Amino acid sequence: MFLLYVLLLSLSGADTQEHTLSDTIYKELIEDVGVLKYKHDLLVKRIQDLEISQGQVRLDLKECIDDVKRISIDKVQENTVVQEKIASHEKNLELLKSVLHSTRKNIESVYTALYHQKLLTQYLRGNEDTLARLSKLETHLSAISQAPCVAGFYSSTGLAPCTLCEIGSYQASVGSTSCTPCGVGSYQASAGSSFCTPCEAGSYQASVGSSSCTLCEMGSYQTSVGSTSCTPCEVGSYQASTGSISCTACDAGTSTTAMGSTADTDCTVVSSCPSGYHRLGLKCYAIIRARFTWLEAQETCRIFGGYLAEIKDSSEYSQIKKWLAQVTIPFSDLWIGGSDLLIEGQWVYPGSTASLNYTKWAGKQPDNYQNNEHCLELNRGVDFDYNDKSCSSKVNPLCESRLT
Repeated sequence: MFLLYVLLLSLSGADTQEHTLSDTIYKELIEDVGVLKYKHDLLVKRIQDLEISQGQVRLDLKECIDDVKRISIDKVQENTVVQEKIASHEKNLELLKSVLHSTRKNIESVYTALYHQKLLTQYLRGNEDTLARLSKLETHLSAISQAPCVAGFYSSTGLAPCTLCEIGSYQASVGSTSCTPCGVGSYQASAGSSFCTPCEAGSYQASVGSSSCTLCEMGSYQTSVGSTSCTPCEVGSYQASTGSISCTACDAGTSTTAMGSTADTDCTVVSSCPSGYHRLGLKCYAIIRARFTWLEAQETCRIFGGYLAEIKDSSEYSQIKKWLAQVTIPFSDLWIGGSDLLIEGQWVYPGSTASLNYTKWAGKQPDNYQNNEHCLELNRGVDFDYNDKSCSSKVNPLCESRLT
C-alpha cells in the first residue's frame, strides 16, 4: 500500500512530467518486488518447518496414546506424568495450529501484495498514456467531490458543501444558489424542504415565507385549501369556533342582521319577505321573468310590492352576486334602479339627487354609447358588473322589497 501511495503521489504531478514514468520510481518498484519475494521465500520455509514440527508432535501424541492403551485404566489414573505429557502435547499442538494459521494469513497478504505489484508493474511498463488516464480519473473524482446541491439545499455556488433551506422556504431544483419563500396560501414548518404545503381548509396565510397558517377567526370559514383569507359567515348564519370550514345556519324563523356573526345569540326573530321574494340579510329580492324597458321595470316592481334594486355597498353587492349564481330560472341582464336621466354622468336612484354611494362598473364603462345609454343594469356577460344601457332596451327587472 505504501508503494501504491508513493506511486499516486508521483502521478499527481502528471502535468509537469509530460506523461513519462520516472526511472527512479520504476527501479524502486523492482527492488520492492524483490524484497517481497525474499520475504515470501522465508515465510514458505517457516511454514515447512512448522509443518515438520506439527508432524513430530502428532507422532509423539500417537506414541503417548499407544502407551496409554498398554497401561490399565487404574495405572493411567495414577500416572500423573503421562497425563501431564498428554496435556503438554495437546497445548503445543493448539499453539502450532494458531501459529500455522497466522503464518498462512501472512503468506496470503504477501501473495496479494505481489499480485498487485506485478499487475501495476506490467501496466506501467511500456504504457505511455498511463499518467494521462490517471490524471483524468483524478479530475473525475474532484468533480464528484464538488457535487451539485440536491433539492431542499443551496449554496453560493450551487455545489457542495450545501445548506438546508430555511423554515418557510423551499427549493425543488438541484444545484441551486438560493431557496424560495413559500407563497401566500402555503407554509413550510421544516428546514431542507423541496416544496411548500397549502394551507388546510379552515385556515389561511396572506404572507410569503411562512412556517404555519392562521386559523379562520370566529365568524368566518374557509372550505378550500391554499387560501389567503377566510370568508365571513353570511347573513342568517354564525360560527362560534376558529378554524372552521362552514358556518351554522340560524334556526328557522331567525336570522342574523350582519355578516360575520360569532354566536347563536346573534340569530333573532325576523320578519319575512313578500311572496316570491328571496331574503338576503334585511332585504328581499326577486327576478321578474318577463323583460321590460327600464321605466316598465320600475312599474312592474311596484306592482309586485317593491322597486328596482338599490345596492348600497359592496357587502350587499357580493350577496346579490352569490345569490344570482345560484338562481335556476332563465334571465338576461338585470335592470336596477340607477340612472343619469336628469344630469348626464350623475347616476342617482329614483327619488334622490345624491350620487350612487357604491358602483362596480365594468371595464371602460359607463361609455354612453351613441349618447343613448342612461339606465343602469347588472351585465351578466361580465360577471354582473355595472353597465350603462339604453333605457328602451328590454331586460329582466331585479326588484327589491322590505321585510314585512
